[in-house]
Amino acid sequence: MAVNLFSYQRGNSILHKCNALAKVFFLTVFCIFIFVGAKWMSPFFIARTAACVFVPLLLLFLSGLSLRIFFNLWPVILTGVFVTAFRSFDLPAFSFNREGFYSGCIYALNFFMAALASGIVFKTTSPLQIREGLCRVEDALAKIFPFVKKLNLALAISLTINFLPSIFEYWNKTGLACKARLPSSKKNHFGIRIFTAHLSAFFSCLLYRAETSRRAVLNRS
Repeated sequence: MAVNLFSYQRGNSILHKCNALAKVFFLTVFCIFIFVGAKWMSPFFIARTAACVFVPLLLLFLSGLSLRIFFNLWPVILTGVFVTAFRSFDLPAFSFNREGFYSGCIYALNFFMAALASGIVFKTTSPLQIREGLCRVEDALAKIFPFVKKLNLALAISLTINFLPSIFEYWNKTGLACKARLPSSKKNHFGIRIFTAHLSAFFSCLLYRAETSRRAVLNRS
């Protein structure tokens, strides 16, 4: 199944028009807030969980994106299920741990909502907008701390953020390329050999992209 996360999608919604730096800052604060520890069913826990659910849904409404973004998060859902299952049993006795099950469910919810909010923000914010916003912050800091300019933090952070959509893009492309080279009778079959070829092509593409970006940065520095 194709995965399309964190890639920019053109639009004219309220969220598309918001300041890129403000969106990234808000996303950072939101992700930190929902993962802060809280006592079970305490007022802060209830408020945090409510915000965890409400904020991403509000962002989705303001972004004008389709509900298909939920289906694109299936890898996050699988990860949440795995974490919950792992926390639900004590090893080696293999006995059910109710507290672990509850904490696993909360973690899975927080993880899913953080991924949803991140996906919405990056789908409504272009890589160029993110870099321009980070450059403005870097320029402001450089006036106080001149050495900041030499670190090229804005470039490094923007390249890291922009690399995330490439991971899913190359995963989809290499998967389609592998299927295109299979006989029609085996296109929907899973095989270790096919999966190994997919992974090999995937990592080769990512390494090539990383090396190309590195050389481009060196040529401009």
